[in-house]
Amino acid sequence: MAFDLKLFEDNFTFGFKATVASNFRVATKAFDDFWKTNAQFLNGAEELYGRILSYAVNQQFKNSAPATAPVYIVSGQEVNTYKAKAVFLNSSDYITSICRTEKPQKLPCKANYKLKLALGNKEDGAQLELFPNKEDGELVSDVPKRYAIVGYRYINGEMRHLNIIVPDWEFKNILHSENLLNQINEFYNYIPEELVEENVARIKDNIMHEVKKQNLI
Repeated sequence: MAFDLKLFEDNFTFGFKATVASNFRVATKAFDDFWKTNAQFLNGAEELYGRILSYAVNQQFKNSAPATAPVYIVSGQEVNTYKAKAVFLNSSDYITSICRTEKPQKLPCKANYKLKLALGNKEDGAQLELFPNKEDGELVSDVPKRYAIVGYRYINGEMRHLNIIVPDWEFKNILHSENLLNQINEFYNYIPEELVEENVARIKDNIMHEVKKQNLI
């Protein structure tokens, strides 16, 4: 499909990018603090690194949902038979998921929900709405939205990349990519430092509660 840059820019405004970057700032700081203090007590710590990081990121987006509602609506949905939950950011014309990616110009691993959402990027194709009909649980057709992904890689205390990518409808290639690291310091300054620290403390509590609930510590 012909990529509509104006539509992209209308949805991914400065406010969108700033709140996304700030949420990553909070989540990764909380994750680092938790990891330094508790990794030695975790059962199978190395295998849990990515899992706990993803939890911290997703939880921060959910925690911040009331504040970010003017920019995007946050929703969390089960996306497979194992009841794994993904977080989605809904703007006027896009639905955006959050995924760890190996490289900035590489799509994340395929999943059924990503393939279905990517159909919204087909110029003449109807997208299957991800969320089921409340009455019968079946997927229903809805007004098509474009699909984008916030891709990131965070390792050893460093954000290696953070970008917004738009896949093609077949989920094989990237139609558009925007690097958020170029302005990340500007985005970080968007949220007062005292509020960042409050949010970090809350996420650390969330992480501890979750790992205890799952008997990981």
